[in-house]
Formats: sequence, structure tokens, C-alpha cells
Amino acid sequence: MPKRHLLRVNKTQRLSKLFSELFLNTSCSICDLEHFISHDIPLCQSCFQKLTWITGNFCLRCGVPFHEENKKQTFCPHCSDELPPFDLCRSILYYHDTTDSLIKAFKYGKNWRLSKYFSRLLFDYYQNHLIKFGHDVIIYIPSHYIKNFKRGFNQSYLLAKGLSNKTGIPCSIELIKKIKESKSQTTLHKEERKLNIAGVFCIDRNRETIKGKKLLIIDDIVTTGATVEEVSSLLREFSPALIHVLSLARTPLGRK
Repeated sequence: MPKRHLLRVNKTQRLSKLFSELFLNTSCSICDLEHFISHDIPLCQSCFQKLTWITGNFCLRCGVPFHEENKKQTFCPHCSDELPPFDLCRSILYYHDTTDSLIKAFKYGKNWRLSKYFSRLLFDYYQNHLIKFGHDVIIYIPSHYIKNFKRGFNQSYLLAKGLSNKTGIPCSIELIKKIKESKSQTTLHKEERKLNIAGVFCIDRNRETIKGKKLLIIDDIVTTGATVEEVSSLLREFSPALIHVLSLARTPLGRK
């Protein structure tokens, strides 16, 4: 069979699979047992109700959720001791078992319905809480090219691009690169994470375009904040007007 025909067949198969996932598959993106609520919310009622939304009681700077006993706090201990290099960080969901399963279905299960769902969550949050800042550029946390090759995509880029399409704010594609592969941060504490990612990012192109600009960094999960702090520190060197961070999920205070 001619190579050109093989490529055409493969492309058709990929498009057919994508169409099936987006429009024909009606199972929940987490449990895969029940029917989802709708195409806009690709989760069953039971799994959807297990999601916990961050609606208040968080650090006003870094956005880390507090426990009930910390209701009167305005800043977390970390921000009280030393302000992070970004001006504000906000997240939509508490990061726990259900949220972990949801994001893993997107990152590793390549559930494309969730890309659309997550983009809408980010857009709704942006419209309700962040639009007043008038951001100029959307930036995403890059992955190393080897990880991109293995996974086939960068989840933070898809989220950033989805938000960019909905808001009209340009998404910078080549501003930041991850030049070194770092080991998994899953089991590391904050200081270990900071050491693990030190020097793995660089400002690559269009650096002159961020001076005086209002930047919005998009990531899927913020745990200790080490990654977004590292990227924000790099961006600070080029004098942006402000740096904000928006993520899907955030680990509560006291967890890794």
C-alpha cells in the first residue's frame, strides 16, 4: 500500500476515534460506569458531586486552601515569611482522589472531552474573578520535549490554548522552554521540589514582549507551588507589570 494512502488511513482512524470519544461515548470520564450528565459535563452525577470547589478560605496571595480551623487567616505561613514571585495564584478545585482521577484521565487517558470541559471551567472562573485585571498574554508551564513525545501533548498548553480561544488573549507558545528533564515530583516535599526543578526552565524567545505586560500562567495542578514560583522568577527578570497563576486544582495547606 502506498505510503501516502497509509497516512490518509491513519489520519482518518484518528479522526474517527476523536469523533467517537467526543460525541458517541456517553460514559463518565472518571468511573466509566454511569452515563455522564451532559456533553458539557462529561461526569456522572455521583463523581461530579465528589468534586470540591475552592470558593473561599484561602491565602490571598498564593491561593492555597486553608483548613476550617484557619478561617481567620489571610496569608499562609509561607507567604507570611516570604512573598512568592507571582502576584496572585488562584485554583478551581481541591486536589484530592477524585480530582486526581479526573486529571489523570485527561493527561494519561487522553480523554479529549475533558480538554473542552476544563477549558470551560477556566474560562468561567476567569470571567467571574480575573477578567478585571486585563491580562495581555497567557503562558503555560512547558514539559520537556521527551515527555511531550511520549504523551503526545502538553496538557497545560491545551488548557492555555483553550482559554486563549475563549478570551481572545494571545497564548505565547515559545516563550518558556523546559531544557532539562526533571524526576517526578510526586513524592517530594517543597524544598526538594525547588531543588529538583532549579534551572530546568529558560526564557527562549519573545522575551522582550513581556516587559510591562500583565501575564497569566496556566497549569493543571499546583501542589507546593515550586514550579510556578520557578517560572515566575524567570519572568520577573524581564519586568512584567504583573504575574498571575490560574490552575485547575490546588493541594490544600499541609499536604505535599
